[in-house]
Amino acid sequence: TNAFDLLAYAGDAFEAVELAEELTPLPESQSFQNLIEAYLKLRAFSQKIRIHGPCVGMVAETNDNVECLHEDCGPSPFMQAFIDANLIDTLCVHSYDNDA
Repeated sequence: TNAFDLLAYAGDAFEAVELAEELTPLPESQSFQNLIEAYLKLRAFSQKIRIHGPCVGMVAETNDNVECLHEDCGPSPFMQAFIDANLIDTLCVHSYDNDA
């Protein structure tokens, strides 16, 4: 099934759409460029649907530091490059805090 066909069929039924869960290609790679192009295609397809992502998990979000509990903990190179591309309406951040 073509994802764009599904979105066209669903109309306004979707509140938001996420692409490529758990993919974290290196920012300099062709895979990263392909991911960016996929988000650009989604944006061009519909201005009504909010784009959500990248939902990669804490290790990829925090540069392999899952114990990142202090304010100077920065994003991974992937996460920073993805945020800098300014392609999403909502940022997906996973949490492995199973005590909350």
